[in-house]
Amino acid sequence: MNNIWNQFLVFINRFSGDYFFSTPMETMMVWILIGTFLTFCIVVFCFYLYLRLSHRKNKLYQEYAKSFFWPNLTFGTIGLFLSFFRYENIDILSWRLWIYLNILIIIVFNVWILVKKRSELDDSIAKQQTKKRKEKWLTKK
Repeated sequence: MNNIWNQFLVFINRFSGDYFFSTPMETMMVWILIGTFLTFCIVVFCFYLYLRLSHRKNKLYQEYAKSFFWPNLTFGTIGLFLSFFRYENIDILSWRLWIYLNILIIIVFNVWILVKKRSELDDSIAKQQTKKRKEKWLTKK
């Protein structure tokens, strides 16, 4: 039990103020970050194209795709720049804090999009379907 507690303390002590405000020189980790953010941008773009192309006639899905795509592409590009700054070892911009903050913003934003915007999209689709049903049955002949 004592060994597990010591390992936990070593893990927690790693995330001190010096850890977040340091500029590491790990080249392999920087390339992993660049690859991760580049892959994130590509996946977001593919998801955007899928929503745009599969729902061409439905404007609601296209608006949902836009609200998902542009902020995520912006955060992914900021992540790429922060990874480059970390590679170039620029003073304040290469802190680990900025990368972690960017990743946290991406996660929080995507959870918000999935919870809030998706429920709004479902409500809008239901309203649109009831409106189409009414128009279908209440047309004048």
